Amino acid sequence: MREHHGYLPDKEAELIDWLDNFTEKLQTNKAKWQIPDAEVTEIVTLSTDFTAKHAKCAGPDRSKTLVEEKDAAKAALVAKIRAMVNFRFANPAIPDVDRVSAGLHTKDKGRTPIGVPATRCLVTDLKPLGGFRVELYFQDEAAPGSRAIPYGCNGALLSYAFGPEKLTGYALLKESRLMTNNPFILQLPPEAEGKFLSCACRWQNNKGELGPWSEIMYIAVS
Repeated sequence: MREHHGYLPDKEAELIDWLDNFTEKLQTNKAKWQIPDAEVTEIVTLSTDFTAKHAKCAGPDRSKTLVEEKDAAKAALVAKIRAMVNFRFANPAIPDVDRVSAGLHTKDKGRTPIGVPATRCLVTDLKPLGGFRVELYFQDEAAPGSRAIPYGCNGALLSYAFGPEKLTGYALLKESRLMTNNPFILQLPPEAEGKFLSCACRWQNNKGELGPWSEIMYIAVS
């Protein structure tokens, strides 16, 4: 989840108050939130620099140069804060109550969760390439003609085995590879020569959950 940037106040006086709280919470909870000391120190240093330059701009010595230096310090600080929040605060170990205490939004509960793949991944073609290699083409049953991997999936889990006979049970397909390229080239060992490759596949989502099986397909290895 990428954090919405609206947690940072627009007015600089309010931003400074926000920074006082944020840096204090960072220093207190950095171990609990699993944020390295160096990153916390960098945020605190940039915050101190911006606050000091903001104070100078509010005094009698205000000048165009001071304002430009203050604006540059602010830009550097804001960029570091946004990068830290997007990366470090994506940690599920940081609960919403801690995010709110640091002046951030709660995690987005409105996002559509990625479910278990509901459609089958079909092996549409098997081609022997020689050298104990087999080229596999696959597609989603709901998108015939497309080689695209469905949204929320990181590939198709290929389960396979080779032997003198064609296998008819999924439990017998003991080997596996995650196919992320389409077509996918499966390299088999020399002892597979002249034997049958039995294979089937299922879509796998980003949480490792698997969809329904395809039919078992066969090809002689050469």
